[in-house]
Amino acid sequence: MGPGDREFEPRPVAAMPGEDWARWGLGVFEVSGDGHNGNATQAHLSRVVSQAYQLRRVSQCLTVVVVSDDPAFLTAFAKTSDQERLMVWSMRLLVLTRLSLTQLQGLQKLLSTTDSMLLVVQREIHDTRVAVYVHLPYSQPDTRPLQVAMWSKRKGLKLTSHLPLFPDKYSMWSCGPVQRSITLASHFLLFQDKFTIFISAPTLIIAIEILPYHKIFWVDDPNAPAGRRLEYIGATDKIVKFLAQGMNFAYQYVRPTEGTFGVRLANGSWDGMVGMVMREEVDFAPGSFILSSARNEVIDYTWPVESSNMRVLAAIGRPEVDPWSFIMPLAPVVWMGIIAFIVIIPTVMLISSKLAMFEADYRPDEWMFYSMKIIRVFLQQDLCLNTAWWWWERVMVGVWMLMTLVLTRSYAGTLMSLLAVRHIPQPYQSVKDVLDDPSITMIWQKSSANELYLRTVESGMFREVAETEDDGRLIFRFYYEFLESMETLVERGDHVLIENSIDMTNLMVQHFSARGECIFYLSREGYLPYTSAPITQKGNPLGRAISKRVMALWEAGLYNFWYISSIPNSTSCKYLPTKLLINSLLSMANLWGMFVVLGGGGVTAGVVLCLESVVAYSLKHFIN
Repeated sequence: MGPGDREFEPRPVAAMPGEDWARWGLGVFEVSGDGHNGNATQAHLSRVVSQAYQLRRVSQCLTVVVVSDDPAFLTAFAKTSDQERLMVWSMRLLVLTRLSLTQLQGLQKLLSTTDSMLLVVQREIHDTRVAVYVHLPYSQPDTRPLQVAMWSKRKGLKLTSHLPLFPDKYSMWSCGPVQRSITLASHFLLFQDKFTIFISAPTLIIAIEILPYHKIFWVDDPNAPAGRRLEYIGATDKIVKFLAQGMNFAYQYVRPTEGTFGVRLANGSWDGMVGMVMREEVDFAPGSFILSSARNEVIDYTWPVESSNMRVLAAIGRPEVDPWSFIMPLAPVVWMGIIAFIVIIPTVMLISSKLAMFEADYRPDEWMFYSMKIIRVFLQQDLCLNTAWWWWERVMVGVWMLMTLVLTRSYAGTLMSLLAVRHIPQPYQSVKDVLDDPSITMIWQKSSANELYLRTVESGMFREVAETEDDGRLIFRFYYEFLESMETLVERGDHVLIENSIDMTNLMVQHFSARGECIFYLSREGYLPYTSAPITQKGNPLGRAISKRVMALWEAGLYNFWYISSIPNSTSCKYLPTKLLINSLLSMANLWGMFVVLGGGGVTAGVVLCLESVVAYSLKHFIN
């Protein structure tokens, strides 16, 4: 592609008659026009780039060759190809020109972030030479590119460094066989054990934000801009140091003005650290960021560093006495079995007695006679057996007495233990429990992937959660406000905090370290499982290089080690008891349930007495 006369009109240039160039994956375009009109060049060049983009979509390996002596045209091509996402790392780019290196500074960003080479033609009296240059990644615009080869008519191609043509800058896949250099002689990238090492030691800009057990503060530094630099201490900083040492780069921390990880705004833009990476204000952000399709449209994720889910954090209640604990020693099935045997045993004894004495008549008081005997044994009252009882009746009653003895002794022992127990209420074990309590307000993280999900979900339980915002039961807070919200809102019992379990555990431990007590708990039920990872600029090959390092430290267990070791008292509030054993006198608070049963039984007996009196009086007058 190159400038010509007057009119900008992209058109394919045929060179092989009778051949369909599209079938061969080959396209040649010419842009003609006034090369001094840079604005017109960029406006019309977009049509050429669009056609080249269509060719790239159907080609696995594509090489773009740009031929021009017009600096305005080359600058326009670099800008347009970046906007249209024409160049990706799987493509190769050759720029052929007769301009000097000082006239090609507009190509520096394009050539340093793509698999490309710059060919500068140098005409001499007796020979024509072509110098082959490669731009270093993250080099400054005024940095001279590295010459890797020289071609001339007389001597042919000669390498001038230890690097091959099209060196693999970021240790990524490229078309054709990949050659790697392991020499220390050049000022470029070295590849050892399939990892990228920057020999030129560029300075990368990294976005960070406040996390649990991380400290951010300013320190004086005369070598930094404005005489000070941002210092970051914590597990995330260790990851950055690991990458910097392994890949040989310096770094500078910056924070987003919004103080958030990043969410898509109503106008389609992004704020927070995601917005900074998307606008290329920073090179990457260690995060880590929850993977989402919306974010993946504007940034790239590296290898994941953690997986977890969301949970409810709420305040535990004060120890309470259960007045109905006298029912708890026996399971409901056991109580049902006792009642069944009290009914079945008298029935079996009555039927067996009738069969043994060959009697066919039946009186209701006979079944009551046997029932009262069985109930007296169950209530541990005395029992008189006369000589008229059969031996099989004595055996059945004896077995029943043995069973009730074991049962009552076990009941008494367990009941004494339960009366000394205080129950610690933890009522909210799921989001459904929170929704069912209209007095509870939920706190979610502001400008996060979860807020974006609640804003877009159309059905299900979380749609119900989103609708509670209109009733004032859903509020959003920034992450750095969570600890304060826990101490002022969640602790009093009418708010709950909903966020990922890892961060919530850290906040609980942080509160424990300050107060010396665990007064919060996490729900048993988890939901919205997620995976999180650092992020890089969309299409930037630096992401693949960082991803390999992140995968290495993850497989070695360094991430979990750094994370846990940076948190003091990390397991103090992990397994909170739900019951508390105390030594105290039994009070009415412990036993009022029994008195309720006693009073209820007395009232029932009085009602039955009245009914019996009325029935007896009615029968007496009816007979008379």
